[in-house]
Amino acid sequence: MSQSLWPEDLSVSQVRPPIAILREQATFLGNSTNAIVSGLVTPDAKQIVSGSLFNARLIPRSEDETFSYNFYITAPSLGSYRYLLLTVSHGFNLYPVKIVAEEDIMQDLGAESESLVATSEEEFENCLARIFNAGKTRRVIAGLLSQVVDAK
Repeated sequence: MSQSLWPEDLSVSQVRPPIAILREQATFLGNSTNAIVSGLVTPDAKQIVSGSLFNARLIPRSEDETFSYNFYITAPSLGSYRYLLLTVSHGFNLYPVKIVAEEDIMQDLGAESESLVATSEEEFENCLARIFNAGKTRRVIAGLLSQVVDAK
């Protein structure tokens, strides 16, 4: 007779995954601009796919970067325009999260390297707030809002 060999206490983590936070923030951006500008979260296409059609798998860049996502600022009425604001990557444990943003934004933040690392949900949210409030981010959003208003 067959029986399950899996642990009986499998459960969902109580920690919010970075992708959930990114999606939430994408929605908040749309709400705050009356959907003129919004956020879009997608899997990072730079992950390497290997194997046959029936045995495809993602190969992480490293053990700590199994999952990787891009956060774009979009203006739906301008067609398919997307501005890549940041990329995040993390392992199965969700945290730490590596955050990579454009060089201008990293300079605005006074970052000493090309990426930020958040070791908890709270640190991740703080890093995102800093990036969202950076001068370059604000200029991109203002520029998109202006173009949409001028196009009407």
